[in-house]
Amino acid sequence: MKYFQSDLGFGYRDEKVLIFFGNKKGELAQFENEFPDLKFLRVKQTHSDIFLPASSELREADAHWTAEPRKALLIATADCMPLMIHCEQTHRVTAIHAGWRGVANGIIEKTLKQLIYTGSDEKRFRIFCGPSIQQNSFEVDRDVFDQLVAMSRSPQVSSYSVFQNNKYYVNLNKIAQNQIVATSGVMNSVFSSIDTKTNEDFYSYRRGKLSSERNLSFICLLT
Repeated sequence: MKYFQSDLGFGYRDEKVLIFFGNKKGELAQFENEFPDLKFLRVKQTHSDIFLPASSELREADAHWTAEPRKALLIATADCMPLMIHCEQTHRVTAIHAGWRGVANGIIEKTLKQLIYTGSDEKRFRIFCGPSIQQNSFEVDRDVFDQLVAMSRSPQVSSYSVFQNNKYYVNLNKIAQNQIVATSGVMNSVFSSIDTKTNEDFYSYRRGKLSSERNLSFICLLT
């Protein structure tokens, strides 16, 4: 897929699929102006493990999918991971909101397993993850660390965490990649290294003193 940038963020596209990760300028109204032929669909995100087909109704879920062209599946994040999946076999796209609670709840694994169960060939997945909080900024206490270790899918704790000053610093990207490999075998997923906590082009829940503002990202089929 071809990488591109705009004032609203950056993304990847080819003749079949468009993926876009928005920055602070990427509000819904701007998306609608920039991509006027797309219909944007959202879900009510609650850090759950719920995976639903896309709908015009606002429903509680943290992952949604569609096989219909021009329906753009939105995910709102501010340090969490916006994870986008295209299945080349079934020609479906999926958008996942995955923060540490979602990772601990298995939202990524459950979504991939459901896609595979309903006809997707795991060898035909293309997976992209946008800007999110990175390891140097993601400081957690022991209780959160223990939950993430339990879902890390790796015995090598040092490969995704560092212990300093009585705090754990966790690489959520790495744990998500481990889960993807364990569930689907996909080794070449693309993860952004942009840290939303330190990069002020993006909203951050931790940097913004628990701000309610969010970065919007989406995936859609073009044909």
